[in-house]
Amino acid sequence: ARAVYEQISSAIFLNPEVRDFAAARTRRLELIGKPLPEWTVSDLSGQPLTGTGLTGKVVLLDFWATNCRPCLEELPRLRQLYRDCSQLGFEIVGLSFDDAPETLEQFLKLEPLPWRVALGRNAAEDQFQVHLIPCLMLVDRRGKVVATDVRPFDLRRTVERLLDLAP
Repeated sequence: ARAVYEQISSAIFLNPEVRDFAAARTRRLELIGKPLPEWTVSDLSGQPLTGTGLTGKVVLLDFWATNCRPCLEELPRLRQLYRDCSQLGFEIVGLSFDDAPETLEQFLKLEPLPWRVALGRNAAEDQFQVHLIPCLMLVDRRGKVVATDVRPFDLRRTVERLLDLAP
């Protein structure tokens, strides 16, 4: 993947947005195998949410927004995965790119989510190099990033493998 991003960046070198995209993706790849970067945000109830507080669980970081159609289309599958695996040590943390807490709160009144959600654009961009959504990132029980940009069709299989459920 790194070579592909380098090719894209050099082939379309005059477009700064493409260069920035490729550079962010390359930096995000460098997170794999390393401990989850330090981050703290407040969830919508004002309680601190940190990466270190999630150690011991398989964690899916879902970078999303209420106005992102692909993000919203993925929510039913994430809900089902959460129902199936949350009792086995799986957790989802939603880091929203919404600009205002009121927008997110209004959405959650209509579409409640069973996992913690926070406004997380700053943490996403600074610590995780996520600038485009949706983005799914998986962390193992030891707190190490095992996958970035997980595709929805690979998600269940990868989570089950990390939970030692897959053959």
